Amino acid sequence: MPKRFAGFLLVLVLAASAASYAAFKQGWLGSAKTASVPVAALATVAEAEAAGRAQATKDLAAGKLEYHDYGLSSDHQKFMGEILQAKYAVKLTSVGDCCLTEQEIAEAKAYNVTVNEELKKKFKLDVFADAEKEAAAKVAAAGGPAAPAALIPPAAQSVETSGAPTKS
Repeated sequence: MPKRFAGFLLVLVLAASAASYAAFKQGWLGSAKTASVPVAALATVAEAEAAGRAQATKDLAAGKLEYHDYGLSSDHQKFMGEILQAKYAVKLTSVGDCCLTEQEIAEAKAYNVTVNEELKKKFKLDVFADAEKEAAAKVAAAGGPAAPAALIPPAAQSVETSGAPTKS
């Protein structure tokens, strides 16, 4: 490899690293591009959960129905988004790919739990469980892999919604 080209590559890598580091220092890396609060501002999981609940409450009051999803894109997510939109007018919103902090995951789960509680009242059923089941059936029918773990935790493992701080 010519020295000139190697030098160009080094400069390119250093510039990209500097930009990533600047974004990291500001707390806007990863899924924070769609988050309501910069990642750096969420010091604990409990604060992230509170932020997720608060954002969900605000969105519900504004009539905005969303399900916050994360992870690498899959057929399951595609079907899930189609089902939620068609049957319940709920928009599937990606809040990040596969590299999220514990706080970002806690925020998304708390958001979803809060929205799910309201949707259960409105539709008299667990909307997300219904959509998960239907999406898994569509993926299986298409010969795809098993569905990923749901973002709505089972009741026994559910995100604390009492507002009481949890240990992080």
